[in-house]
Amino acid sequence: MTHFDLNLLFYFNNLFSSQYDTVFTSAAKSCQISRAEADILVFLASHPAFDTAKEICQNRGFSKAYVSKALDALVKKGFVSLVVDTNDRRCQHIYLSHHSDEVVATLLAAQESVVNNFFHDFSDNQLQDFTDFLKLAANGRRE
Repeated sequence: MTHFDLNLLFYFNNLFSSQYDTVFTSAAKSCQISRAEADILVFLASHPAFDTAKEICQNRGFSKAYVSKALDALVKKGFVSLVVDTNDRRCQHIYLSHHSDEVVATLLAAQESVVNNFFHDFSDNQLQDFTDFLKLAANGRRE
């Protein structure tokens, strides 16, 4: 294997995470919700097939407590509803309500602004290559 500069990967991750955290946390505050609530709303909007707390934890690496606390608040605010699975009463499916539409739109726009700002120098082909690289690197490596 050729030399791979891990420091470059760490540096990229730090830059992107820092910018994302700043913009996304600000967007969440402007919507008067917590960062955890924002994370859950955006995940559900972007991945409707993954509609259980367990799937959110597995796919985003969040703790059960992080997701549970955020879901409790989102239910109280009317942004999501929980529906018990007909085949397994221990499982609840999470659905976005129409009350979350404006908040979700604001959060998705914040995400898009970070991506557009961060990758503005990339051509469409380079961005696709980068996406393909990330998919390949992540394939089969989830915990």
